[in-house]
Amino acid sequence: MDYKTLGKNVKKIGSGAFWLCTSLEEIIVPEENKYFVFEDGALYNADKTELIYYVGSHDETEFVIPSAVKKIDDAAFGYNFVIKSVTVPEGVTTIPVYAFAYCTALEEINLPESLEKINHGAFQECVSLKKVTIPDNVKEIERYAFSSCSSLEEFNIPASLEKLGSRVFNGTAWYEAQKDGVLYKDNWFVDVKNADYNSDIIIADGTIGVARDSFYYYNRISAHLYIPASVKYISVPFSRFNNTIIDENNPYYYIENNMLFTKDKKVLISYVDTGAETVVIPEGVVEIADQAFYSAEMKSVVLPETLEIIGTEAFSYCYNLESIVIPEGVTQIKNAAFDGCRKLKEISIPSTVEKLGANVFQGTEWENNLPEGEIYLGNVFYDYIGEMPKGYNLVIKDGTIGVAGLSCMYQFELYSVVIPDTVTYIGDAAFGLCYGIQKVTLSKNLKEIGNGAFVDACGINEIKYDGTKDDWDKIIYCDEIWDEEFLNECCLFYDGEEIEHEHSYSESVTEPTCTEKGEKVYLCECGDKYTEEIDASGHSFTKYESNNDATCVADGTKTAKCDNCEEKDTIADVGTMTPGVHTLTEWTYDYDNMIRTRKCIHCDELQVEELEVEEISGDNFLVVEETVTNGIEGDVEVLKAFDINLKNSEGVHVQPDGS
Repeated sequence: MDYKTLGKNVKKIGSGAFWLCTSLEEIIVPEENKYFVFEDGALYNADKTELIYYVGSHDETEFVIPSAVKKIDDAAFGYNFVIKSVTVPEGVTTIPVYAFAYCTALEEINLPESLEKINHGAFQECVSLKKVTIPDNVKEIERYAFSSCSSLEEFNIPASLEKLGSRVFNGTAWYEAQKDGVLYKDNWFVDVKNADYNSDIIIADGTIGVARDSFYYYNRISAHLYIPASVKYISVPFSRFNNTIIDENNPYYYIENNMLFTKDKKVLISYVDTGAETVVIPEGVVEIADQAFYSAEMKSVVLPETLEIIGTEAFSYCYNLESIVIPEGVTQIKNAAFDGCRKLKEISIPSTVEKLGANVFQGTEWENNLPEGEIYLGNVFYDYIGEMPKGYNLVIKDGTIGVAGLSCMYQFELYSVVIPDTVTYIGDAAFGLCYGIQKVTLSKNLKEIGNGAFVDACGINEIKYDGTKDDWDKIIYCDEIWDEEFLNECCLFYDGEEIEHEHSYSESVTEPTCTEKGEKVYLCECGDKYTEEIDASGHSFTKYESNNDATCVADGTKTAKCDNCEEKDTIADVGTMTPGVHTLTEWTYDYDNMIRTRKCIHCDELQVEELEVEEISGDNFLVVEETVTNGIEGDVEVLKAFDINLKNSEGVHVQPDGS
């Protein structure tokens, strides 16, 4: 691929859309497209606040991202083998997933002080990168961010860091230069390299943070883990050891009854599975952290009345868990919290839950036995089981306070959805990939719209919102699928009144045929359209060819095929009559009178010729004829030899052989 041309109506490009387009040299944006700009080797949104993809050139090795850019898309520079230096401007807060992954020539990256997060794999396999300075404002570095940067020798972990993902620096020159054992960097416990995984781990005093999955390979039954008083940040999920000891002077963490808590006992970080059938979580716990009970073997768990949040995969794959009673006061259950709990058949959800993530009860006996149709769980619209009928209008019932993640994803026949004013939250991808949805009515009390809640629901042309413009501006978006341009184009109504909208029509033409009418459709992205009829074009016959059928008494004909279809037309080929040129029948021979005759098939013109004979011997004669074609004399040829005296029983002359 050398270039890519965007359609004039393309208004959204997903993150990573050009991932692995390594031979792309240019992205052509037509003048009619008002959503994107391609400039200096990079594709931006219209106001250049978002860098979507960097193409560069074969000889351009340095790039300074324009100062207006506040967002960089996933994989924006990924697999660029030429770029050596990139400067990221102030205002950018996140380096996204695989942003510079596999930029094998990259030697220098200048990061802004505004940066807060480096996502997973952001600089993975940047094998020429030797040094990186991570700004002091960065709070989180996700897994594999700098993994396999084989030349990376110098880097820092800023004092601001609170979360460090797994294997962030594995495969770097720094990592390979370290001795086997526990690895530290700037007071962070980074990893364990080629250790005796049955041995105890004593985290050094002065360590302030522990990276995620640092103890992944350890024997958690026999090994002991000692956490000093200085450790402030433990990246969850935290590996569970049967023997975990925390310095009593640690102001941040506390362990009791095989459960690791924050010091105030409000967050349960992890549970060490001891094989108990019932686990009782103590009162005072407000949150159960991600994967805290992942694959634990208990049959039941008693949750505290103080609980408010259940984390992602908190109880996933607890195969023996049979029932769960979630107490009043819980407001959020995150993605896949009970995913894979295949024996779980009794579920009780309180009316207080307003945020229900995606796949919360996937793979449970409870979910597997749900009937088809709309499913509500507590006061949350949980799912639609089965396929919606064509043109389905979903009216979520009054009193519902939340819409679960993925609840209607891939429901292609969904036409409209009405979300009542009681709803405050719409979950991640709730209506994602609902290609047929056109009309949306939103709650005026809506507070948050999750990631990709309406992603690729590209048919939406009308959004009604009963709140005011000020109310709308207070809603939290977890992404930017509904930016101001989109909302202006699809007729957003505030407080029952449509905001001012200027139609901008694109044309699509159905060409007429020779016999059928065509049409021209003018369509605005808000859904407004009008149509103009185009008359049928009629046949066009321009290339006639003679049929070579003229005769001595009439003109011939000529035929043409329509220039646009297979229809044919035949007309007289005037002036082609051939008087005197006859089309003659075969000769008829009269041997009694020694003549032959034939006539024209069109005008009955008769031709009579005597047969010329030559005596051979006695009464034997050789009859000779002249071959005539269309009245023109031809070659002489032998016709028959016969005895003039030989006749058959009917008196007809015959040849000596009787024929």
